[in-house]
Amino acid sequence: MPVYVVNANGEIKTDEQVLLAAESITATEIANRTRKFFVPCGTGADTTTPADLPSNNDYGVRTPDAKASLARGFFIVPSNFVSGMTVTLVAVPQNTGDVYVRSIVTYGACGESVTANSDQEAFAAIAISAGLPLPWNCIQENAMSTAAVGDLVKIQFDRAAADVLDTIGGYVDFPGWIVEYIADS
Repeated sequence: MPVYVVNANGEIKTDEQVLLAAESITATEIANRTRKFFVPCGTGADTTTPADLPSNNDYGVRTPDAKASLARGFFIVPSNFVSGMTVTLVAVPQNTGDVYVRSIVTYGACGESVTANSDQEAFAAIAISAGLPLPWNCIQENAMSTAAVGDLVKIQFDRAAADVLDTIGGYVDFPGWIVEYIADS
């Protein structure tokens, strides 16, 4: 014997119709599958005079002025990943100006080379802002062209602060990266 249900519009439906409607995927659900998560900088290094960079300040790894430096983070591609994975660098500068940076993303499955896949942005001078309160600058989006579920990922940014195109004239803190992708649900 069927069970009848009155929906929010006052329509009478059978339990079978309600179950079919609940199992349907709407256009809104399909359109809104973008997911984001944050990957913090794990380590940093001064590559001009090799030394570890401190990461104990309020905003991640601090890269000094007039030196080459880098910072790294790691994550695994989530199980609900479908397509369109991008990585965007987050920067908090001491001063307003151009920061001269590049992003490198390498990834692969367990058992593959750590550089099985690589997506790299070229060095570029990117305008960023300082001020009070400090702004979050989201810069240099990098697309991961061949990412797959379960890939282990290393993200690295390089700052060439000694280059004439780096006009910050001070440190830049790098808290990490925003990862964005399309999920299956």
